[in-house]
Amino acid sequence: MDYNHDEDLEYFKENQDELVKKFDGKQLVIHEREVVDAFDTVGDAFDFGCKTYGAGNFSIQRCVAGESAYTCDVF
Repeated sequence: MDYNHDEDLEYFKENQDELVKKFDGKQLVIHEREVVDAFDTVGDAFDFGCKTYGAGNFSIQRCVAGESAYTCDVF
């Protein structure tokens, strides 16, 4: 079964304001709609996620305010 990253993103968007107050600027490891840890670097978050859940079975989300946290502009 493929891991559902969309649900983790929806969780982040639904709780973004509260999460930013607590984890502003951190890289969040989200698993099954729950923040399990926060790191200063995406590399540390990735290493933790792989060791804990296996590659592809977690999400990493940069915790900042606004839509730029989860959107990308194409120029």
